[in-house]
Amino acid sequence: MGDRVRIVGGSSPPPPPLGEDPYGLIAGWLARVEATAVKYMITTPATIFPTAPTYYHRDYDGLWCWWSTAHLIADSQPQASQALLDYGKDTLEAMVAYNSLYNAGPSETPSGIATGYNNYNLGPYMFGLDPTVIPSEGVDYLQIATNYARVAAYSNPSELLYAIRSGANSFPSPVDNGVANADWDPTRPQTRCREHGRSVMAHMVTDATYSTYESRQYWASPELYFTEGHDLWVPRMIGHLFLGQDVDLSNGGYGTEAYIDHWRSLSADVEAVDGDFTQVPDTWYGTDTSHNFMPFMITHFCVPLILYYEDPSYTGEPHNRYKALITDAITDMCDIFLRWFQLETVDGYKGLYYSVSSIGVLNPSSNPSDLAYWYFPMFAWAYKQTGNLTYYNFAADLAAAGNAKAYIVWGKHFNQFVYQAYWGFQWLGWTATEFKIPWQVDLAGGETWP
Repeated sequence: MGDRVRIVGGSSPPPPPLGEDPYGLIAGWLARVEATAVKYMITTPATIFPTAPTYYHRDYDGLWCWWSTAHLIADSQPQASQALLDYGKDTLEAMVAYNSLYNAGPSETPSGIATGYNNYNLGPYMFGLDPTVIPSEGVDYLQIATNYARVAAYSNPSELLYAIRSGANSFPSPVDNGVANADWDPTRPQTRCREHGRSVMAHMVTDATYSTYESRQYWASPELYFTEGHDLWVPRMIGHLFLGQDVDLSNGGYGTEAYIDHWRSLSADVEAVDGDFTQVPDTWYGTDTSHNFMPFMITHFCVPLILYYEDPSYTGEPHNRYKALITDAITDMCDIFLRWFQLETVDGYKGLYYSVSSIGVLNPSSNPSDLAYWYFPMFAWAYKQTGNLTYYNFAADLAAAGNAKAYIVWGKHFNQFVYQAYWGFQWLGWTATEFKIPWQVDLAGGETWP
């Protein structure tokens, strides 16, 4: 697999005391968030499309982004804050009317597929717990959130997930009777990281819906989902797919490495050809003949790894053993990004390349700063774990690039700018508040976020 590439520490002054925003980057981020919220909530209000209201929610969990933004700007922009909560409320109730994912009823196995950009349930859950959000008569947001959590837990068109959910200790074969198994033959290998990373995130929230705030009253027959060993489903996903632990990977063919080992191996392959992306094996790209590799997809499994590590409800074994591997996994991914995808400058700002194109050329895209805050929390957490100033400095570079250059309009662009940025600020120690797992915050009991 080759030696690990380790990035040495930076040479800048030590970080400031906890609770300080040394470069004004939180203030700059909040200024853009506030301006966007005021524009689309007050100046030119965004429109809900009743016949298809799910788009703004599903990509990067719009409902979580609106809920968290509303609480962050409650003092500085109270009108926009309340408008965000109202908009989220209206959208959530419109989803119930038009999307079976949110209106599963009492069925133990609700229909519907919750994959990729659909597979977000944190936002509905936080709306369901927030005592300041008053639902319409006859609507119970916690029940809606729990219904969706059940769908996210049950429904994913992946035989691999079903195998792990049922307790299998080996992956499906890449080829079944001469036909490629879709689990091992995606359009791009990083797509698996996105789909399965989001599924892990949904399952962690699902665990919370069952164990917290008495929401289990909404599970008609909870034993059908929380079967024997279900409490190990999240670590199975983390251990088997991401870390390569406690699973037989000997079936052969593409996909026989866990995700973190796959990217470590491919980094070694690039090293072996002196960084010439045109010469790396096709397994870097999977079956995508255009050879379009997008490193930002990898963050979809890195951030759930971090949240699993930070969640105090996952204790004992195998959790402790898996958590011991996660810091190296995240720092390795940060190192791979810095080694092969680091942009020196774009319009004066550092960043990461958007993709490797069809001829192996690094592609900065029209504006690589759009995704700056998608990478940002990984580097912030890597710094928190290691004290390595290289991660600290690059996290600050990403935040500066995002504040200055990210393109933000309502919907997906706003969501990806907001979704996990504040966690990164907390991991860098720039905030007065320490990081809390959102689904562990007892809003009903008077706790606040952040």
